[in-house]
Amino acid sequence: MDAERVSPGPISRVHALSAGIADSDCEACHGEDGDDLLAGCGSCHADTVQDVQTKRGFHGQLSDGASCERCHAEHHGVEHQLVAAPVYALAGVADLQAYTHAGLNFGLVGAHASLRCEQCHPHAHKELLAKGEQRFDGLTQSCASCHKDPHEGKLPDCAACHGQEQPFRETAHFEHTTSFPLEGVHAGQACTACHAKNTERSIENYAHAKPAERTCVDCHTQPHTQEFLTPEPSCIACHTLDGGSFAQAQTRLTPAQHAASGFALAKPHDQLDCKQCHTAADATQRADVAFRFAAAHPGRKADDCASCHQDPHGGQFAASPGGATNCLACHDRHAFEPHAFDLVDHAQAGFVLDGAHASTGCEACHKIPADAPAGQGTRQFRNTESTCASCHSDAHRGMFAARGTEDCKSCHSTHDFAVVAQFDHARHTGFALEGKHAAAKCESCHTPLSSPDLHGRRFGYIERAGPPQACESCHADVHEGSFADAQGQTNCESCHTTVDFQHYRNFDHARDAKFALQGAHARVDCASCHSTPPRYQGKQLNDCRSCHDDAHSGMFGTTSCTQCHTDESWSVAGFDHARWTQFPLDGAHAQAACNDCHAGNAKLDTSCVSCHADIHVGQFQTGATNDCARCHSTSGKFQADRFDHDKHARFRLDSRHDDLSCAACHRQATTTSGQTAVRYKPLGTECSDCHGFGFRDDDKGKGRGRGKGGDRGKDDDDQLKSVLLKELLHDA
Repeated sequence: MDAERVSPGPISRVHALSAGIADSDCEACHGEDGDDLLAGCGSCHADTVQDVQTKRGFHGQLSDGASCERCHAEHHGVEHQLVAAPVYALAGVADLQAYTHAGLNFGLVGAHASLRCEQCHPHAHKELLAKGEQRFDGLTQSCASCHKDPHEGKLPDCAACHGQEQPFRETAHFEHTTSFPLEGVHAGQACTACHAKNTERSIENYAHAKPAERTCVDCHTQPHTQEFLTPEPSCIACHTLDGGSFAQAQTRLTPAQHAASGFALAKPHDQLDCKQCHTAADATQRADVAFRFAAAHPGRKADDCASCHQDPHGGQFAASPGGATNCLACHDRHAFEPHAFDLVDHAQAGFVLDGAHASTGCEACHKIPADAPAGQGTRQFRNTESTCASCHSDAHRGMFAARGTEDCKSCHSTHDFAVVAQFDHARHTGFALEGKHAAAKCESCHTPLSSPDLHGRRFGYIERAGPPQACESCHADVHEGSFADAQGQTNCESCHTTVDFQHYRNFDHARDAKFALQGAHARVDCASCHSTPPRYQGKQLNDCRSCHDDAHSGMFGTTSCTQCHTDESWSVAGFDHARWTQFPLDGAHAQAACNDCHAGNAKLDTSCVSCHADIHVGQFQTGATNDCARCHSTSGKFQADRFDHDKHARFRLDSRHDDLSCAACHRQATTTSGQTAVRYKPLGTECSDCHGFGFRDDDKGKGRGRGKGGDRGKDDDDQLKSVLLKELLHDA
């Protein structure tokens, strides 16, 4: 192709991926001259091109089938689908699901018309076909190409019998032979009901070689003996096929004819009237003329007692070896009573009657249920319990039944119940007698009864609850359940033996009590901790207070004592006052002894007044607390070394007041409650609140200077008085 020609656009994904054609491979589809597109397509789609050329198939019906590009336009990009709904519309198929295969010699009718395309053509809507996959081609019009052939290829043409308009099993196109028309009860039967597969008369065999015509007895079992039938039996002489009554009225038979039917009228049946066995099926018909054969003549046999007689045993022997009709296995042919079931028969039934059982009447074991209505109950024979307890009361009160060792024959016999065979205590009770148990007398555990029981026994019963191997069944638990597991069971043998209970075997306090004995605990006697009830219960072994009094009266809550103490010595080791009490010890507190604050068991808080008296009787209280630290500290002396009169009081000290002693203004006062303290507040801030026209003697010699020299002398106070007096007189 001319190298100057340029592709009009990218080709579709199906050609690019499936065929491996690149956008520049123009010759792959357009050929060398670029005009023969059909030839180019045929290089990959040879089958489709052949259909176009031979005028067959879907593409062969199209008037312009050779113009591939009309429907399958290329160069529209990788997302463009060459086979989609618009393509079918260009070919004249507006709705693909409604397409009926017109012109393809396979019309869609019947069940096929309702199928979707993809049910036969799985790739019908697939966007990108894999190599070798076909969208519609590749199928044949043979039924077996889609459907399983029930005849396994032995019949040549499915359409000869089956069609598409009706269900497959109805064989709409098949006509049965005129020699055996399907009429009456034969009509509507499935073919395989008469022509079973893999038999001489199967449908497949009929297609090749027809067997001889069948008679009624070839398919149906007839109830008549050969003597009863005519030399040339013809069922239709008495029976019809129209679906009506299968039998017609018959005259009274002679004893010989009756015997020929297979049922001889021997005693006691020879004295009966016909109607006692053959009753009318329809009360509107004459009982001596018309009978429904199936009801009045059911083909009974002479030994089939249950076909006429009600079963007095209520069907108990229906599953027996003789079946429900074998009454003669136990009863005489001519008389129902007395029965003929002897000891040999009873042994074959699975229960030997010997000893006292051999002379016992049947009704003693085979009883009528107590809840049965009067006169209507059926005596039970089948499934009668064969255990001793089903007839006899348990002299052991269920002791061995609970253990599953209720076989009385292991100790007793049917000849003499009182004679006890060798008794194995371990096997029969599950409790081996060992150690002191083996030496003990039976009466030690089985205390004799004060009076005989219903069986004349004085042997004592074990009344305690629990399995025999559990020690607490007989012995009191001296540990009061302390070593019981989650199910309440105690394994005494883990520490004790039956030889000597006081000997502790392999007891590990850490393992068995979950508490390791260390330090002082390892040196004390057991009774020191386990003395009074409850000796072993109720102790939280990880909580010291379970055994020891809390010297701190709960001050530290549930905190482990081992954080301050050891089990070797009670002395305090590594106690951090700040960490455990949130009160660090500094200054004077660090020098104090513990008992200075903790004299009793009272719980202390961290406020100063919890230990120290408030000498200011609440004057500096803020809310509910005193802020002592605002003026005082725990280091050095207690004097108010942090107090600044200018910052902390409402009255600033000017040059006239600065050298005064505190007591000059703050004097002793008595509260309403009788307490005496230096008064600090409330005080007035006006001059007249403190100064009059004279001075008190108790102000003398109490001046306090802020510079060197400390206290001032008498001359200084006199000079101050003189100045203040002049100011007061002048103000006056």
